[in-house]
Amino acid sequence: MLSAFTFGQSKIDYPKIEKDANGESVVVMTIEQAQKLDNNTDLLILYKQLGEECALRDQLCVKVVNDKDKVIASQVLEISKLVEYNNTKESQIVTLQNTITEYQNKCSLLVAQVDNRQKVVTEKDLQIGILKSRFRWTGIGAGVIITVLTTLLIIK
Repeated sequence: MLSAFTFGQSKIDYPKIEKDANGESVVVMTIEQAQKLDNNTDLLILYKQLGEECALRDQLCVKVVNDKDKVIASQVLEISKLVEYNNTKESQIVTLQNTITEYQNKCSLLVAQVDNRQKVVTEKDLQIGILKSRFRWTGIGAGVIITVLTTLLIIK
């Protein structure tokens, strides 16, 4: 009888809907099916939470990508500004080097002019010395002549 009872239960398909004593519809199922259903509802809750977390992660990923794009755009602008500053700096260096070269040329020209003027001054000093000695000798000669003439005039 026991085997017939177990054999008989295995042929009944669960879950099934039956009416209880109050006339309400109830679902009859095995304990295994109830546990599976409970596990499935737990999984459903977990899947919903996972879906929400995935959506949150997706939003965070989108935000990170947008922030990354903004940072890249600002870095590109900063890099272009730095390249422009570098080019400006290079042109200023070339300009300053040209200015330094011009000043060096002017300095060498001024040194050459100073040397030439010193030569001119030396020559003029030499000429003035020669002229002074000529004036002295001329003055001495004129004094001797005047003295001789005055003496001759006085004697005569």
